[in-house]
Amino acid sequence: MAPAPPRLGHPAPVGAATLVGMLHLLFFACSPADSGRAGPANDSAADTAPADTAAAAVDHCDRLGLTVRPWVDAPDDATLYATAADLTLPTREGDWTFSTAWTGCEVYLFIQEDPRQNQGFDKGIWERDGREFLEALPPNAHAFFLPSGRTEEEQTAALDLITDKLDRTLDNYDADTAADYWRRLHFVTERDSTLPGWLGDNMRSPAWGVGVDRFQRIRYVGSYADPSRYDANVGWFEPNLGMATNEAIYYNFEAARQDQLDADGATVVSAFEGQQGGNAYDDVDIPAIDAFDTLSVDLTMGCIGEGEYGTCPAWDYMAYAYLCDDPASDENPYADTACAPGETLAGACVSPTGSERGGTYTCNETGTGYGALACDSCDTEIARWITTYHREGRWVHDISPVLPLFAKGGSRRVRFYSDNSYDLTFALRFSNTGKGVVPQHVSAVLVSENTDTFAVPAAATRVELATVISQHGQTCGEFCDAEHHFLVNGDTAAEVVRSFPESGTELGCMEQVTSGTVPNQYGTWWYGRSGWCPGKDVPTVAHDITASVVIGGDNTLEYWTVGDAGSVRRAFWVVSSW
Repeated sequence: MAPAPPRLGHPAPVGAATLVGMLHLLFFACSPADSGRAGPANDSAADTAPADTAAAAVDHCDRLGLTVRPWVDAPDDATLYATAADLTLPTREGDWTFSTAWTGCEVYLFIQEDPRQNQGFDKGIWERDGREFLEALPPNAHAFFLPSGRTEEEQTAALDLITDKLDRTLDNYDADTAADYWRRLHFVTERDSTLPGWLGDNMRSPAWGVGVDRFQRIRYVGSYADPSRYDANVGWFEPNLGMATNEAIYYNFEAARQDQLDADGATVVSAFEGQQGGNAYDDVDIPAIDAFDTLSVDLTMGCIGEGEYGTCPAWDYMAYAYLCDDPASDENPYADTACAPGETLAGACVSPTGSERGGTYTCNETGTGYGALACDSCDTEIARWITTYHREGRWVHDISPVLPLFAKGGSRRVRFYSDNSYDLTFALRFSNTGKGVVPQHVSAVLVSENTDTFAVPAAATRVELATVISQHGQTCGEFCDAEHHFLVNGDTAAEVVRSFPESGTELGCMEQVTSGTVPNQYGTWWYGRSGWCPGKDVPTVAHDITASVVIGGDNTLEYWTVGDAGSVRRAFWVVSSW
């Protein structure tokens, strides 16, 4: 495999993140004060490893407060997202059987000695980074090391190498912490490509390395590339074993997110079923929204074909969801008007924000009347994402500020746009989270100018400025921390400022795996950007401006930037709730 070329991007739910962060706090609380090597390695790491019993692991799950999911018997199937079937692996600690060891709250990484991603580099992936790997490995993650050598001697030497690397780090930990690690580290004594079932199949092809998440699904390990290790001879970044832990961290994020979705009692409105965006349209039935205070959007962009690298689109483009205009009237005054087939008449439409816009009636094929009014525009943005480099992704994020746009209810047309085609799964999730107030009125502001006026309804008890900002441009905009300033009614004491200090940092987006950035993409995904990350939603951020506005009156809003913001893609709303 030729590595993807270096690239700096294309110009063009909090609770889950908190739980993942708590897992890491628990982990680092057990880490040594000095993680450098202290003392000689053990003669045999396997001699110190306790039995990997399900009872010990269940206690581990209880301590971490993780949801337990039952083992599911499944046929052998090596495809991505298939339910992992049972298998038994020979290890230095004895035979390991998946169904017996399964606890329902742990995740599993299967890391071969010579993964496809490592080919072309001089240094093997097991030759370094043991400390980084252990420090980042979540406390509910197991790691299996699979030798790639053809002979028993080669396999033994490889396992001795990685065992020694890990043992040297664990010498610095207290006995209980080290013992818990050894419970979760496994050294397989058979060549990777000859292993049974779905695991051996995946070791042979696509040979990326494999994970099993907390839903018992087979996943691929993505790129191991380390942004600090650019190799000019290869034209890409050398691998780091520690990068594999991003997969386990992300599996925990996904499980916590699903726990939230299972509990929120949302009314779910699906769209684009079976469609491939591109540019996709769908008509959906919106419920009466009076009982809801929260709206989130759930998007999966799956790749067309099996696998990820080589089937998923390559670059970090923007993707959007839009709410379309509606006819100004539900009646068609020209339904029975004789006409020439294909002839058109102009009609009146209304945008989701209430602006008058145009539409077209088209004469039917028989000339007996005009069909329903087709509105010309569908450009009211309700959500935004940045696509991944060569990987699939799912994102759920809050877009409650645009909830009032759906107040009409009934049949509404939505649109999804991306520059490439994906298998789409899309849903609007309407829920009540007990906020005490409901978004009732929304105005788009600063659409094309940097000053604007807006009215606040007299009934409002809370007013927010909602901002969606992503900076782009291959010079500075994407990687520069420009400030975005908002001033309501000249109230300098309450000036709203958004900035992006993670911009241009080496790991700014990688550090957001715990909040939904798709990990280990096959591109420069790690670098911090200005308001966005490859493989993540662009957040809608709400700022409370109630104290600065005139309730029941007109208000002014000013906007400016400080610093090089490049090309700014922006959507700003004033939201009134009561």
